[in-house]
Amino acid sequence: MVWLDILRKESRKIIRECIKQGFDGVSFSGGKDSLVLLTLAREIDPDITGYFINTGAEDPSILKFVKKIPNIKFLYPKTNIKNVLTYYGYPIFNKELSQHIQAIRRGQDVRHKIKPGQEFLIKAPFLISSDCCYFLKKAPTSKYKLMIGTKRTDSYLRAASIKKYGLIHNNKAFPIAN
Repeated sequence: MVWLDILRKESRKIIRECIKQGFDGVSFSGGKDSLVLLTLAREIDPDITGYFINTGAEDPSILKFVKKIPNIKFLYPKTNIKNVLTYYGYPIFNKELSQHIQAIRRGQDVRHKIKPGQEFLIKAPFLISSDCCYFLKKAPTSKYKLMIGTKRTDSYLRAASIKKYGLIHNNKAFPIAN
């Protein structure tokens, strides 16, 4: 229980700093991590807004759950998942690998970042990119300062970004990242 108390205290400190800096609210996906963050934030400010990005690809049970939560603002991307996949490509395995494949196809020399057994993706007969996250999640929230309920262990890119820039940077914050 002591470890959980320490994490909660650290998270609440970051949330208070975000509120002090004028953050708009909490990015809320309907998942457990963003629910924990929204709950902690509302313990400090009961009126804080949650922002749900409706990409059109969410499971209906998630939408039903999110609609039950008070003070949630729905945001919508300017395009849909079908258009993003058609014109930019599919995210394969993870964002990092998709970025490397996309870079190689554009002529950049990053083949050394591809693991053995993944080379076949370079010549796969379909587009590969990590752009879906940008168009469907990041772009709709770009004008907001949001706290995000993800952990540094969720991805290598996130861990590297938090290590380099800290838990609050670029109009985003990661209060439960630890």
